Amino acid sequence: MNTLKTIMLSMVLLYTTTIAAQEPESKTINSKFSFDLSYGFGFRLGKLVDNASSVEKSLYDKTKKGGNIYLELSYKINDESSIGLAFNQFSGKGSIKSQNIIVGGNDFGNGSWDNYTRISFLGPKYNYQATTPNGKGELMAGVGLGALMYYADDDINVSNGGSAQTKGSTIGFITTASYHHFIGKGIAIGARIGYIGGALSKAKVTSGGTTTEVKLKDDQKESLSQIYLNAGLRVYF
Repeated sequence: MNTLKTIMLSMVLLYTTTIAAQEPESKTINSKFSFDLSYGFGFRLGKLVDNASSVEKSLYDKTKKGGNIYLELSYKINDESSIGLAFNQFSGKGSIKSQNIIVGGNDFGNGSWDNYTRISFLGPKYNYQATTPNGKGELMAGVGLGALMYYADDDINVSNGGSAQTKGSTIGFITTASYHHFIGKGIAIGARIGYIGGALSKAKVTSGGTTTEVKLKDDQKESLSQIYLNAGLRVYF
């Protein structure tokens, strides 16, 4: 993911450097299709259950912030509307070292705990867009509904510990707002802010070769809600 971020930032720098000395002019785009690629920062909004241990809270604080990638392929219906297929993925990871590991009320003893979490959204999206009055950029706001998928990989390194993978999915929704500035024929750079909402009511946990389905009570549901801020490219074709 760091490599992708480096490539994107290099492309943005290259384009902005190329056009820096040019006189700004309107570059209104009339293409029917567009593809968005952006990367940035995401922040999970959910809270742990009240009886979570201090170790669980500490690890969650580390994994609730992470990288966020956004992809969208859109088709322009008319000057003001478009429909698209959006993909968004949040990734967070963190570690707890040399502490007494207590998970779900179970004391595993002194050791370490590594966690990698991934939350992905995939679904259709409706957008309202408008070209700025000077014709040099495009404002867009959108909303969508789709599959919200959760994956977590936990590795507890203690004498009686082990690893576990947790998977689950639910229905989630996404809202976005963005501005992109036209920098050439068929290309624009810009920023996007967005929100994803949803909560997991059941999940499958695999540990030691055994998979168990866990149903979560209302006060134990895993919140997958998050906000994100990305920067990147939009290509029109």
